Amino acid sequence: MEFKRRAVYVRARVHRRRRVRRRRRLLLLGILVLVAAAATLAAAELAGENGTERTMPERMLSGLTLPDTGAELEYGRSGMGRPLNAYRFGSGENTLLLTFAIHGYEDSFAADGAVLVYTAYQLMAALDQSAALLEASDWTVYVLPCLNPDGLYDGHTNDGPGRCTVVSLDASGAGVDMNRCFPAGWKAMTGARNFNGGAPLACVEAVALARFAEEVQGTGRSVCIDAHGWYQQTITSDGADGSLFALFHSRFPDNTWADCRNGEGYFTAYTAELGYDSCLFEFPGDVYSFEGFLEKGYAERFTACVLELLAGGAQGEER
Repeated sequence: MEFKRRAVYVRARVHRRRRVRRRRRLLLLGILVLVAAAATLAAAELAGENGTERTMPERMLSGLTLPDTGAELEYGRSGMGRPLNAYRFGSGENTLLLTFAIHGYEDSFAADGAVLVYTAYQLMAALDQSAALLEASDWTVYVLPCLNPDGLYDGHTNDGPGRCTVVSLDASGAGVDMNRCFPAGWKAMTGARNFNGGAPLACVEAVALARFAEEVQGTGRSVCIDAHGWYQQTITSDGADGSLFALFHSRFPDNTWADCRNGEGYFTAYTAELGYDSCLFEFPGDVYSFEGFLEKGYAERFTACVLELLAGGAQGEER
């Protein structure tokens, strides 16, 4: 009898040990699954849609979301076939046209045009919350987050493709500096940095943008603000004592003034000729990385300036 009890006891211990080992194996398997999942997520963060390594702009701009209230409009296609999108907020008689990243590469760090795209999305997030303001002040706002997506994603330099588009309508096929190719004050430029083709509007991106600016011009006041970096200037069409320079001076007091109508082939020189109060805004030059731009809070300051403009309605027109 004693022998039987002992045998039962031994079998029970064996079963308990087996259960413990099974639980340990299951726990280890669960940990391995979690580790594998974490690795997959990490790889996804570094990879594009086709599984290739993400480009620097994709890493900088990951996590941005489209606006909830802005109506998406495709106003054209880039030379490489990417959609050129605008987002419309409000439906007033006054028009505010805001454009970003006409240069995919500016002059601070690789693909730094991405911070301008980031600023556009921060601005749109604020506009999502500003429907009452737009209605009360009678504005329609158009935000074009990336005028030169091919330069941003496929380019590689601030002295050629990157700053410039990647392809063009020019016989050479070389990319052009979009901010030197508009009809206002155009003159031929042949250097790699500012190459603008054999005639105005020498790339499909510029043709689409020129047409869009003409089509959306309001019946009330029309304002165009084109964001750049990093020359610390507020280049306007309404004078050093005008409302646009004063608007940005309140939050960017070290920016200097220049007349955008003197810009040879500038987009804002073109919109000024159309009748827009125009501003080429250059962020300050103390930015050397995406993280540095975030730390300075420049996107938030820019957004505050735009909201102040909208709150003023059609006041402060060109003097």
